[in-house]
Amino acid sequence: MSTRRLCDGVLERTLPNGLRVLLKPDDGNPIVAVNVWFGVGSVHESEEINGLAHFQEHMVFKGTERFGVGEIPRLVRGVGGNLNAGTSYSYTMYYVVVPCEAFDTALDVQADAMMHSTFDPGEFAREREVVIDEARMYDDRPESFTFYRTMELAFTRHTYRRPIAGYPRIVERITRDQLVAFYRNWYRPSNAVLVVVGDVDPDAAFERIARTYGDWEDAPVERREPPEEPPQDGPRFRALTGAIDHGYLGAAFHVPDIVHADAPALEMLAELLGSGRSARLRRRLVEREPIATSVSASLLAERWPGVFLLSASMEPSRWDAVRDAMLEEIERFKHEPVPEAELEKARRQLERDLAGELETVEGQASTLGYYALLGDHRLADRHHEAIRAVGADDVARVARRYFHPDNLSLVGYLPESAARPDDDAVIEAVRGVLGGEGGVREMGRGEPGRAVSGAEGAGADGAGAERAAAVGAE
Repeated sequence: MSTRRLCDGVLERTLPNGLRVLLKPDDGNPIVAVNVWFGVGSVHESEEINGLAHFQEHMVFKGTERFGVGEIPRLVRGVGGNLNAGTSYSYTMYYVVVPCEAFDTALDVQADAMMHSTFDPGEFAREREVVIDEARMYDDRPESFTFYRTMELAFTRHTYRRPIAGYPRIVERITRDQLVAFYRNWYRPSNAVLVVVGDVDPDAAFERIARTYGDWEDAPVERREPPEEPPQDGPRFRALTGAIDHGYLGAAFHVPDIVHADAPALEMLAELLGSGRSARLRRRLVEREPIATSVSASLLAERWPGVFLLSASMEPSRWDAVRDAMLEEIERFKHEPVPEAELEKARRQLERDLAGELETVEGQASTLGYYALLGDHRLADRHHEAIRAVGADDVARVARRYFHPDNLSLVGYLPESAARPDDDAVIEAVRGVLGGEGGVREMGRGEPGRAVSGAEGAGADGAGAERAAAVGAE
């Protein structure tokens, strides 16, 4: 397996205003990525006003005091580059990728948008409709509707429970003044990380960055941290119906945050269950039996304890059978050691995914920025090394620790004409399949800035294991 390390050659400086800067020279391609990451996402919003982080992401590139509406995208595309942005639970990020000779242009327009976006009133009104349509779109898609209802069921207090894009009824009421206040509070240099990867001269690049970003005024950020999620004390189930013709299942088990020692083994478990044609869920539920049309497994955890997610779609009459089969596959990990050949295949697949992520300057910059917000960009390499070291005993240990009935939240989304599953019968079936031995109810927290796994360390969101998917817009 490859031992390529992302963080080799990364240079780090902090400007007097608190802006952290990571620079990685890479002359393999004549291009450069300029990324800015902010430590604010949807979890930092209130119950009364949510969707601000995502709405703001749509607006920042729309115009500044120097560049009019639409001028920044035209400038970037005019030099042969591209730009975009994304919002997740814990972060908002903006990137510009250009030919290396246009580095100064990319840095200039990026910095002006981060510091001096004007939130043009006309653009605000137009973009509000775009953002509302996007928020509604997630409820119109059965898969994302099931996902968000699963998060709402699993989290009773933590703001993971809300959609990243916010609820349409609340986004409709957001004012321009609220958006500007959010921007002025959170978009400060001490709450940001600037990442540059590409064909640039380090000394000249740092000098240009200091001149461009040095005047960015810092100020205390009024932080709103999400409330701690209380321990779950029993299995939860919710049945929903809609104007759909297929059945959908969502399941969530609470797991620790991404810098916890168990994160690498949980990511390996997700790979074994749900990645590729040879993954266990697909082999059994889609190909061998077959009772499902699609299946997946993933880990969603960031700075705070998250969830291990399962999902499936099926003919409505097969919802019970799919539920039992998925939980049976989960239970197997507790009692049957994973063969080394299967583990090695999963390691190779994860290594290929990593190589694909790092083959572009934008991929490298995004990974460095993500881990830097967790406390240390070097967590990226530590996490990948820890995944390579995961063995069968580690997989069995985390399966026994987290996959127990009292830690499960389960959602069924079915056509209006389908028979609704009985709540008591579903809970009884869950307890009949999943053993409860060894389970934990309180999710431990990893040490901030350092993840520990085995003798050395690891850290991972979307994401703790795997980066949580961002909601983005060009």
